[in-house]
Amino acid sequence: MPEILVGAVAPESLRIVVNQGASDIDLTTATAVTLVIVKKGDNTRQTWTGCVINSKTVTKLTLTHTFQPGDVPRTGTYSVIAMVTIPTGVVKIGRAHV
Repeated sequence: MPEILVGAVAPESLRIVVNQGASDIDLTTATAVTLVIVKKGDNTRQTWTGCVINSKTVTKLTLTHTFQPGDVPRTGTYSVIAMVTIPTGVVKIGRAHV
């Protein structure tokens, strides 16, 4: 599990791999990804936009998120949900922990 410091900002970044999982979505069609970050315990949610898609295959996306002020306001365990934009709309993929 990656360790992310509270208050992390650019140029600090996080590399994230999104796997197709049980879905049958062709991830090469992805045009954008937004990450929904959920804090374990109190379910506080944040949205991280502006993720850069570094590479994509049918089954995997590799992303980079460069931290912005307020992205990591306090310590804890967070779940990451990828909201992937494809030609037919936005699909929710997975839930990983960081």
